[in-house]
Amino acid sequence: MELHEPTKIYTAASNMQAHEVVAILASHDIKAQAVEDESAVGIWGGGVISQVFKPNIWVGSSDVDEALELIDHFEHRQRELARANDKVDHFPDLDEVEGT
Repeated sequence: MELHEPTKIYTAASNMQAHEVVAILASHDIKAQAVEDESAVGIWGGGVISQVFKPNIWVGSSDVDEALELIDHFEHRQRELARANDKVDHFPDLDEVEGT
């Protein structure tokens, strides 16, 4: 897919998140490309070092404003989900569930 005047609009936390954002943009008819972090620089014997390279999202210049609005909504939703998960401080035991 070729983008007209490609513009980097977002740096994702992971390749998976980058593809999730591209899918969201595609669902709104915005052509986007994720440039994945495939660098071996961040890999060492103990695992993966984060923050070496990050996956970036690119769109055509005419789609920047709409794409940024959608990404803002995506990030807002991610924060809401994280807050909701933080509020769950107790998962019921099977006995508690069966007793209700």
